[in-house]
Amino acid sequence: MSSDNPLNKVYALLGISSDSADNLSQKDIFQKLVKFCLSNQMSVSTWGDIEVAVIEGKSCILGEVSSVEKDRDGIQHVDIT
Repeated sequence: MSSDNPLNKVYALLGISSDSADNLSQKDIFQKLVKFCLSNQMSVSTWGDIEVAVIEGKSCILGEVSSVEKDRDGIQHVDIT
């Protein structure tokens, strides 16, 4: 891989060298990325032939989206209760 590959930044966050990333499947890299961003307590299921992931874990509901509106400038405003 070339050193100017933008994925090298992702690999660095995950503690993967770009050389070893060549030996990992996209599925493995995606699973590592989701667990890094969310939590090691999460379960990630992916399939090699489709770009879909199922992310499972225990959580608590902290709020509910009560309304979503866009203003004239196209900026979205979300109210959470």
